[in-house]
Amino acid sequence: MSLYRATNLGLTVHTLKSTSVQYSIESLDEGFSYSGTTTAGDPDVVAIPLNYEVFLSSYPYRKLGLHITSLETEPVSVVAWSKNIYGYFSFLGLPCHTQPTNSYVYYAVSSHGYSNFPGYFLLVGCMNNTNVTIVPSHYANITMPINPQSPNSGYKTYLAGENNTFVIHAGQTIKVYQTYADISGTKTISDAPLTVISGHTAAQVPLGTIGTDPMATQVPPTITWGTEFLLSPHHNRNTGQFYKIIAHRNGTNIERKCDTSPTVNATLSSGQVYQFNTSNTSYCSLVANRPIYVGHVGTSRNFNGGTYGDPTLNTVPPISQYLHSIEYTTLFTTLNGVSILVPNDQYFSNYLIIDNTLRSISWTSIINFPNGTIAGYAFSASTSGTHKFTHSRNSGRLFLSVYGWPPYRGYAFSGGMGLNPIDPHVTHPLVSFTQELFIASEGNGEVIIYLKRKVDVEEEVSVRVSVAPQQVDTAEGK
Repeated sequence: MSLYRATNLGLTVHTLKSTSVQYSIESLDEGFSYSGTTTAGDPDVVAIPLNYEVFLSSYPYRKLGLHITSLETEPVSVVAWSKNIYGYFSFLGLPCHTQPTNSYVYYAVSSHGYSNFPGYFLLVGCMNNTNVTIVPSHYANITMPINPQSPNSGYKTYLAGENNTFVIHAGQTIKVYQTYADISGTKTISDAPLTVISGHTAAQVPLGTIGTDPMATQVPPTITWGTEFLLSPHHNRNTGQFYKIIAHRNGTNIERKCDTSPTVNATLSSGQVYQFNTSNTSYCSLVANRPIYVGHVGTSRNFNGGTYGDPTLNTVPPISQYLHSIEYTTLFTTLNGVSILVPNDQYFSNYLIIDNTLRSISWTSIINFPNGTIAGYAFSASTSGTHKFTHSRNSGRLFLSVYGWPPYRGYAFSGGMGLNPIDPHVTHPLVSFTQELFIASEGNGEVIIYLKRKVDVEEEVSVRVSVAPQQVDTAEGK
């Protein structure tokens, strides 16, 4: 994790399985290990030692990664949370998920902050020998070790147009940060998946407003971004919020429609950041011609006449990454809210399954696309404790966000999201090679996996072929 002088670090581990699921946590430095169980409705809460805070970019903080594993047939979800003297942060942890690509791209999302407290992004390696390139945004002057693998590496400040390329191994942690700037739009490129956690140690939203808090989110790779979004506000806080959009491709056109207001258009270039503010009663849709990232940013306490809460950050997934069922646990017992979004598709109904009980829903808002058609429906409510929301139809999908506001604090996290690759435009069988995993995408319904190895290699080779989530074949050969 990455905070600033944390006073606690923790994980909440959920599963949708009704039977007990075992999982384990191992640190790269072998200084911490944990084995636990979790069951639907009864999540496990784990305290992480404070020495696993990734405080600086220097070499002594290089081996602080935590590896969380469970059986493939018994998946878990993880929410990380922490506290320091300034406030709380929380974020949904995403798995190390290999995609059909050899080029993973991630963008930092952050904010301006109080005094010289930095914005940052934290890289955690998923695989050994991963090649990484940092591409600073126009406003970022990134100071970091030239070679993070060397304990004696010098430091250099990288400006826009000056990239740093290096190697990261599984479980290694590299923190990249900058003071007095919003580093949103800084790009990380790798040839294998990474965990990228981005945020700020003491954000002010907007800059100069009374009230600071740490904030963080794990950002997904661009291959999972989308073009259609539903936006639901922090309904129980009168300051409203900001939304932060990042484009990956030049010529990205965005249309946003909020309630009955006119449609607003914007055109972005690669890495450009676009931000707008809405009220706590405003529900919106976003449509883009190219995939975009959307972050939901809570404001500082005194913004817009507010008297409680502080900055937060969570990732808003596109409709294409909604899930069928999500379980969550609030961080506090009071002043928590939950917002549920359901797309207007062929599976829509006026019912949700809440804690295994079918309930009729009075939707808080109907959200329209810019063209006037109904995009989806929203439901917001106060909440406390552990709850599960499930779409009433087997193929239906939903998204929910959770947030809370003690007097001078705030937290928010996304309940869950998919990591499916957006249309990769595969017309021929494609095999993507990584250090440990080969991915084959079908072309005309058939695919041939062809392995070539050196003639002097004698040991057996096992090939595990995953045809569908519940159908796995294994082949062995010599």
